[in-house]
Amino acid sequence: MGQPKNLPVIELTPKEAQLRDLLLDVARAIDANPTPPVVLRWAGGWVRDKILGIGSHDIDTAINCMTGEAFALRLQDFCFNEAHEKLREKHTIGPDDIGNLHKIAKNPEKSKHLETTTVRLFGLDVDFVNLRKETYTQDSRNPQMEFGTAEEDALRRDATVNALFYNLNTGEVEDFAGGLPDMEAKLIRTPLDPLQTFMDDPLRVLRLVRFASRLGFRIDEDAEAVMADKNVLEALKVKISRERIGVELEKMLKHQNACDALRRLEKLGLYNTVFTDPAREDLPVPDLKNWHQAYECLAFLEETKTPGSIYDLLVTSDEARYFAWCIAAVVPWEQIPDEKPTKPGKPPVPLGAQVAREGFKAPNKLCDVITSSHRHREEIVELKRISLSDEEARNERDRFGMAIRHWDLRGGPWRLQVLFALLVDIEQQAGSQAAKSREDKLKEWQAFLDHLVELDVMDAPSIKRLVDGRVLSKALGVKPGKWMMEALEVAMAWQLRNPGVEDIEGAVEETTPRYQVVLGILAALRRPQALPGQPPTGDLNSELKATEELATILAKWIAPVEDHGNIGTADDGDADMISEDEHTKKQKQYNDLVQRCRSLAGPAISSIHELITVLANARTNHLDEVLITLIAYASASQNETPSGGDQEDAGNWTTPEISTLAETALLDEKILPPGAARDQFIINGILERYLRPLFSKTKRPAAVTASGRKAAYANEDDEIGLPDDSWVTKPWKFTDHRAVPVFAWAVNEADEQLITKHWPLFIPVLLTLVDDPTTRIRARGLKVLSIFLAKFPSKLLHDTGLSQVFEDAVFPTLSYLPSLTPEKESVQLLVPAFEVLRILARKQGPPLSTISTTSKKENKLLDRILREGVFTAYFHAKEHMRIVEVLCQETVLVLQHMGIHAVKHLKDLIPMVSSIMTNPFAPLSPTTLLSSIETLQATLATCWPRIPSSPWQDEILQSLVTAWLNVLEQEQDQRQSYSSTSTIAPIDPTIAEIKTQLKISAAALGTVILKTQTTAAMEEAEDRETTSEAASSRRDPLGELTAPLVSREPLLADLFGAGGGQKRSEL
Repeated sequence: MGQPKNLPVIELTPKEAQLRDLLLDVARAIDANPTPPVVLRWAGGWVRDKILGIGSHDIDTAINCMTGEAFALRLQDFCFNEAHEKLREKHTIGPDDIGNLHKIAKNPEKSKHLETTTVRLFGLDVDFVNLRKETYTQDSRNPQMEFGTAEEDALRRDATVNALFYNLNTGEVEDFAGGLPDMEAKLIRTPLDPLQTFMDDPLRVLRLVRFASRLGFRIDEDAEAVMADKNVLEALKVKISRERIGVELEKMLKHQNACDALRRLEKLGLYNTVFTDPAREDLPVPDLKNWHQAYECLAFLEETKTPGSIYDLLVTSDEARYFAWCIAAVVPWEQIPDEKPTKPGKPPVPLGAQVAREGFKAPNKLCDVITSSHRHREEIVELKRISLSDEEARNERDRFGMAIRHWDLRGGPWRLQVLFALLVDIEQQAGSQAAKSREDKLKEWQAFLDHLVELDVMDAPSIKRLVDGRVLSKALGVKPGKWMMEALEVAMAWQLRNPGVEDIEGAVEETTPRYQVVLGILAALRRPQALPGQPPTGDLNSELKATEELATILAKWIAPVEDHGNIGTADDGDADMISEDEHTKKQKQYNDLVQRCRSLAGPAISSIHELITVLANARTNHLDEVLITLIAYASASQNETPSGGDQEDAGNWTTPEISTLAETALLDEKILPPGAARDQFIINGILERYLRPLFSKTKRPAAVTASGRKAAYANEDDEIGLPDDSWVTKPWKFTDHRAVPVFAWAVNEADEQLITKHWPLFIPVLLTLVDDPTTRIRARGLKVLSIFLAKFPSKLLHDTGLSQVFEDAVFPTLSYLPSLTPEKESVQLLVPAFEVLRILARKQGPPLSTISTTSKKENKLLDRILREGVFTAYFHAKEHMRIVEVLCQETVLVLQHMGIHAVKHLKDLIPMVSSIMTNPFAPLSPTTLLSSIETLQATLATCWPRIPSSPWQDEILQSLVTAWLNVLEQEQDQRQSYSSTSTIAPIDPTIAEIKTQLKISAAALGTVILKTQTTAAMEEAEDRETTSEAASSRRDPLGELTAPLVSREPLLADLFGAGGGQKRSEL
């Protein structure tokens, strides 16, 4: 390629001119020997940046006739050999102007084909390498490196804008690949065929993305088309080390245009190649449809930074900025549930941290930030909620300060963890049905941070302790140890509650009473006579009894049980009508309970574990209280932990860390041996001795007797006296918060044999939970009931008449709909309620050997589920998209059970599906629209004989056409919104999936029509005793039916074409 006219002139800085003169003198010294003349060129990025007016301190020096190492050695000799002393004086070389030589070896297996030598000269980093050309053999993917010309060297580079040279000998720019016109056109283009260029060195894919985002250039369409080629991506995975990928990603995200880099990675389909674990074939793939919301939000926060703004408070250094963009990159992985722990008691590494560590070799500090951001996100969101509420807890400085210290201690900068929670919130909100605007969400997070500033806890991790281990040890009279950390945390909490107080006595007094019991138990554990394998000095039975008593006392001490004895109740059955002062007192009592449990349960459970280990095989059967408390902490999850009274948002009495400790203890067979001993504990210890007294004061479900059997004559008369929803009548709900999680554990652990034998003990509790008015408890009761029914024999369910009892107990839940019930709570109830009813229907069906048929009883219940559940709920709550989505999902499952028997419901099914699909706003709720399409497909699959030539056929066709046009309109609106902002519109995978499913549905409709017509034609042919040619004469009835529609609206051609890539015969 010839040189273009009007070449740009490069002005050198003084340092660059000094370097040029030095290198030319070294070249002249080499030319004095009988070798080809040395021609030096500065190449690549330095030339590009100089033309663009961008400063650069990295210079690649290309040499025409010798290797970079050979030239660098001659340079070193020139600078330090006494024979060249006068020349050195000419160049005023100081002692710090020349650094040591560093040789970077080539690594062809990882596409590192060049051997370079690096030295620091006059404050500039200078690489030396020879001009080269690459040749390939048929039996090797690695090139043979040979000396080449400047043009050959330019054509082997990654981009034309990086293939420019500045000839030091002539002082002119040289362009052999068309880089100057491409720079003028702001175009990133490969000098040779893009696919071959990327296959030679797959890292060039990421380099082109980096250059395009850094310079604001566009990438050549031919190059974009092959960047995500499967062969290129596989080569990128196999040939390129993850460290080199990490270097490219780091350069992208440290640049001011980091957002554009992530946008291009998403658009070009490179995300799952960069952010992955290449060693894992089973790694799930995150959904990226809303990811752009997260990184665009971070860019917005950075661009609008002001003093005291979110970005100003959370991103406080250059390293924090780089980490911020990294955590924005792994936000999509937050939607995928954690994997199962590989070791008991050790939480799994979050997938986001895994792909950071293995995908781009993120440093340990960044991986720790990602891990902690994931594990603390729910706590951060909960604290934000409290800060925005009017609860008393919002002013508890110690609550916020201790949380921040905890986050910072267990994963690095807490501010970045909050930023991660914010970005996940923005991404998830974009995909929810009740999504708030980004502006509204950011206002909430700004208010949260403003509240932290107001409480003066932003620097809580750096607050110096007033009380250290030495002072506390002296006050408690024991030696310091690891156990002291929990005590010091209590002292720090006091310090946060009393800012400005420097007297340590208050902190010591706060700590001593709480920990003297724990310290006493630990002291007992340290006694030699109490340890296994040591001869006791006293009576063994006394030692065991004392140890059991210690464990029981400690378990009662941390048990989440409230004392309502000092809170009065009204007379004459108005126990729930308490005064405002009593309500406040009750709230404070529960808050104190939460604080005690959360702060002390950890060391207490560890102590209990050690105590029972001391008992070993000599333990007795007097540890029910201990086991129940451990099970409660292990079984209660963050979103299901009961709260006190009617203050559901007062807080939770356990944490994931405490639950993990309890789970670890229960896994110890010395504490709860499996087999008969565990079964005996479930029946006697939990159901009879613990739960029966707690539930005895609650009004018994009218459908069962006191023994848990079906009542022959249900007594529906209301009892006179105390109301049914108070701490007097429901101590299991308002007083002893262990009851529900312990019962859930018992049902989960019980096997079919135990349930078959002792089922009457379970029934009253199950029905009481399912009938409770509190959403949280009713929802968990339904989940527990589904587990119970899965283990309950079908014959026993029929013989006892309990099937009808459970139906009558669960069906009222299906009426818990908006607006009387909030949408979120309604969904929490509908999903498990439908599941229970479907299990009951299966239990009434035929044996597995005849699973293709359904019994009359099963069909009757399935009919009732559709009529009283799905259709009624849709009629009352059709404007709530999340409810509609659940109803569609349940309809699919029911239809799969009913099969052809579902035809009786076509008159309700088709209008419901049609109204959802034809809603012009349906594409704004893509998951709901997809669920309705799946319902249509299930209807076609089960009811197909009744659809052709019926009114339903036309209504289905209309639904498909309307939904298709609405989706295309939504797609066009998205493209226009991005074009107005001069940004690249990301590919929306959800819209693509909707279009695919609509095509499949259209093809399924065509198959149904064709099958019906073919069957009718064959029957007619048999009647006439003719051939079956007529049966096969019409091969595309749907095409004939839709031809007029397509002629009027060509956009429908794709809908009624190949059917989403599947042949109709396959459907």
